[in-house]
Amino acid sequence: MALSRPVLRDLIGQRLRQQVIRFAATAAPPAKLKKDDVAKLKSDETAVSHVDLPPKKMTSLFDDYGTVYVSPYVKDWRPTPKDFKEYPERDLVNFPYIDLKLYPNKVRLGFIPDSWFLAFYNKTGVTGPYLFGWGLVFFLLQKEIVPIDEQLILLPPLLIIHFLGQKLFGHHIEKFVDEVVEAHYEEFREYRREQLADVRDHRDYVTRATKTFDGLTEILPAVRRENVALQLEATYRERVNQVYKEMKRRVEYLVESEVTKRRFEQKHMVDWIVDQVTKSFGPKEEKAMLSKCIADLKVMSKSA
Repeated sequence: MALSRPVLRDLIGQRLRQQVIRFAATAAPPAKLKKDDVAKLKSDETAVSHVDLPPKKMTSLFDDYGTVYVSPYVKDWRPTPKDFKEYPERDLVNFPYIDLKLYPNKVRLGFIPDSWFLAFYNKTGVTGPYLFGWGLVFFLLQKEIVPIDEQLILLPPLLIIHFLGQKLFGHHIEKFVDEVVEAHYEEFREYRREQLADVRDHRDYVTRATKTFDGLTEILPAVRRENVALQLEATYRERVNQVYKEMKRRVEYLVESEVTKRRFEQKHMVDWIVDQVTKSFGPKEEKAMLSKCIADLKVMSKSA
């Protein structure tokens, strides 16, 4: 919260006037005061206590001159203890915590670090750094390292504008930067929470996997024995099936061989009988047999 000096002065004056009127109304009235005067004082106190703040007067750019911005996070700021460790195994010697400063280091003349002045005190005294600074400026000008031209006249106005800008708008810039930093910190906290949630989930998964592995190590020998027994049983059944198929093939071969042999003998016997019978008939027997067959066919045709 940033409050300018005029606003603070008006608020303090308003509160002081209210306290004076309240004290005068509540104090014991002297003997010369009448009851009407006491009632009037009390009514004035009541009226003042209910009077709102006067409307804000016309403001100007320089009302905020010298306003100091105070971050709302300053009240919760605590320096990190020297022996603080997130985890006992952290090496603070090689990997110390980063020391974040609440405020920047002190400066003089608006931009020169105070430590530069203190470095001169032991050798030159209090005036040493000023003499060195002005001597350096005159040296640069005398050797024309920094030449004096028509544009050098712009340097004093630029320094004045820079100084006034810092006094008038510095607290606004600090507030804006503070909000940006806080937004980044909030994003970092959200990312950290997500990473911690992932780590916790992974830890739970590892715990469950460890318990599962411990349970498997107890029943693993029995499972392996059962697997070996199943493999032996499968191999035995496969070999029995192979023997069955081989025996079936051989039996079928023998049966087929016997059937083929019988068929061949039967055919050979029929052919031999037919051939012998054919040879026993002469031309006369064939002619008589043929005539008899024709006659039988005629008789059969008539009867049909």
